[in-house]
Formats: sequence, C-alpha cells, structure tokens
Amino acid sequence: GMRQYMEDRHVVLPRFLPDIPKGGDRVLLGNAGLCGDGSRGSYCAVFDGHNGAHAADMAAKRLHLLMASDEALGAWYPDRAKDVPSSGEIVKEGYCPVGSSLERNFLELDREIIRETRAQNTRDGCTALVLLQVCHK
Repeated sequence: GMRQYMEDRHVVLPRFLPDIPKGGDRVLLGNAGLCGDGSRGSYCAVFDGHNGAHAADMAAKRLHLLMASDEALGAWYPDRAKDVPSSGEIVKEGYCPVGSSLERNFLELDREIIRETRAQNTRDGCTALVLLQVCHK
C-alpha cells in the first residue's frame, strides 16, 4: 500500500572523478571530472530502503565516497593510468578494476550498515542500482 514517507534515496554526480584520500569527505566536481577526451566520469545511484530509510540514507551518503577513495578505480583515469590495458585486453584477461571496486566498496558499505543497525537494534536494509561511468584511455 501507499506509505506516508519515502524510504528510497538517490545520488546523481554528473562529474565524478575518484581522487579522495582515505577518510576524505568530498568528491571532486566541476571540470575535475573531465576525462582526457573531454567526456566526464559520472556516478548515479538509487537506493531502495527496506524496513526504514536508515540504510538507504547511509548508502546515499557513503558509497560514492568509498568509491572515490578507491585507488584501483582512481588509476583507471587517463591522467593517472600508466598500465591500464586496452578494452580488448580487459575482455581477454578478465581485468575489471571497476567491477572489483564496486564489489569491494559494496561489501564495506554493507559492513558499515550492519554494524550501525546492530548497534541501534534495527533491521533496515536497502538494495541499490548504481551506474558508474569511468574514463578510459
């Protein structure tokens, strides 16, 4: 049925460039998100809260920061990428730092949410749909 409140959250960062030291609390925006070819990296996410909005709130506030501080993902950008393989090599060798970064950071976020919901004795959760556009040489 209809609820009187919304448990879902979303984040849209049309200019997303991973470049945050560990513990950072910002994502570089503006022209910093331009890739070498003039395109932009971007991050968009929808978090569907379950049994409350707390987990969706946490995910909306944290996942992009976790992603932005991921060194493997930051190395994917052409101004920093020295050894990033070509698209053909990626498919051939199964090299996927973006997928690995998403998995690693979703697991970290999951640990954070579980830790906090246990401390608060709640049972919130959320599902996520994330679009991460990265630059490539």
